[in-house]
Amino acid sequence: MMEKGLIKKQAAPIAFRNKALATVTKNNYVHAVQQYRAYCINNGMVEGQESVKSWLGTIDKARVYNLKKTALKEYLFEKFKDATPEQRLELRELFDNLPKRTADVAVVTNFMPIEQVQELVDIVNKTSQRMALVIESLFWTACRISELVNIKQLDIEINGEVSIRVRGKGDKDRIVFMQKDLYKRIKRAFKGTTWLFETRTGTHLDGTNISNYIKRMGKDKLGINISAHTMRHSRAMDLKRRGCSPDETARILGHSTSRTTIEFYYHGTPDLERIGIKSRE
Repeated sequence: MMEKGLIKKQAAPIAFRNKALATVTKNNYVHAVQQYRAYCINNGMVEGQESVKSWLGTIDKARVYNLKKTALKEYLFEKFKDATPEQRLELRELFDNLPKRTADVAVVTNFMPIEQVQELVDIVNKTSQRMALVIESLFWTACRISELVNIKQLDIEINGEVSIRVRGKGDKDRIVFMQKDLYKRIKRAFKGTTWLFETRTGTHLDGTNISNYIKRMGKDKLGINISAHTMRHSRAMDLKRRGCSPDETARILGHSTSRTTIEFYYHGTPDLERIGIKSRE
């Protein structure tokens, strides 16, 4: 059995086969491996076939199961990269034969925390770098999908940062901002001459197709019901979390007044510690 030939110290550093993992993904994988190691110790098991199957068998939710299975695969493939060919084949067969879980019934969500947005971007980037860039841009600019796909090269100005003039509801212009690194990645991937997000035939991307794609990926990969507009709501909540006032957030979103911003994003039960009810421990 693999356990007999592949036993190593439980306290060995955690490393993964893929050296280019995004920070959020790597942190999620490290957390999963730490949980797996603790399970092995608590149950007197070593890292190998039986412990992998046993630990994954305790996980109910499909999305969590799939994430942790991938984390263990990346971790164990790296850990045992110098094992014998037979042992490495046994390890590969283990993960090939593990059952695949279909996504849980999608949960409707109005917004996603920034960590979950990044998780979606990482997943999409594995199959479509261009769509991953669109999702990133929807979040960071807080643009509506129609605003984003209609951005022209002439609307963009680079002066320390990337500022973009977009035409919003009521034909009102506003300025949105984007990280310079994100803009450079978009330019390399799309190579547009007229539009920022340009197809290979010279037209701009179709907003409906983008939203349908995001909806499908959210449901299949994360088990949640989302759309392109979810990225805008998510950015609004991120701005609130960062301490932006309703007026500041309204300007970024292009709301005519802060009343709409307050109604949708600045409501709910206040934090108990902030209002002096729950003391810090």
